Amino acid sequence: MINLKLKHETLNAPPSAKELQIIEAASKLFLSNGFGSVSMDAIAKHAKVSKPTLYSHFQDKETLFSEIMSTMCKSAGGNQFLETLEEETGPPQGVLINIGRTKLDLVLNWQGLSLARIVFAETTRFPSLGQTFWETGPKNYYDALEAYLTRLDDEGVLNVPAPAKATMKFDGMLMWTFIFPLLLGVVPLPTEREIHDHVDDVVADFLRIHAV
Repeated sequence: MINLKLKHETLNAPPSAKELQIIEAASKLFLSNGFGSVSMDAIAKHAKVSKPTLYSHFQDKETLFSEIMSTMCKSAGGNQFLETLEEETGPPQGVLINIGRTKLDLVLNWQGLSLARIVFAETTRFPSLGQTFWETGPKNYYDALEAYLTRLDDEGVLNVPAPAKATMKFDGMLMWTFIFPLLLGVVPLPTEREIHDHVDDVVADFLRIHAV
């Protein structure tokens, strides 16, 4: 497994102003041109920094892409929510609704969809890009949700004998109504009301399936 940790992440510090400058420039280039056709030279030029400065903060494009993903998660509140999920003691209906809304808010927007298209289109040529995407976003989400469902089963709140399968089931119910047609560009983005209604229905069905 490659190490995707950045220096400031290890120190538990937020990105510096210079790093945010580079992240913003790289995001625009990746979203406009894809991953493979963007060079570190182009990123340095677009960010108006020298190449040594760029490499002093980000060792390669995969590391930079990882930080873009991490920044997106932080801006949507996803990281903070997952970090507190382990200690969540509220009714599972409200917790799962928050999980669902946070996930869809993160993914169902032009930037989230564009990044997903980049990964799906180019991960064959750049396998590390797929791993970067997985390690930075989906894996953290799946691990946290699986741990939460395991705890609910242990405490007898829900009947979840296979938490890993239940995690994928919940995510599938949550995502696939929207994500496939959106990735193909054949439907408009759902409204907030449509997202909230959908999440409410998914959570109600999930709780019914796994009721004690």
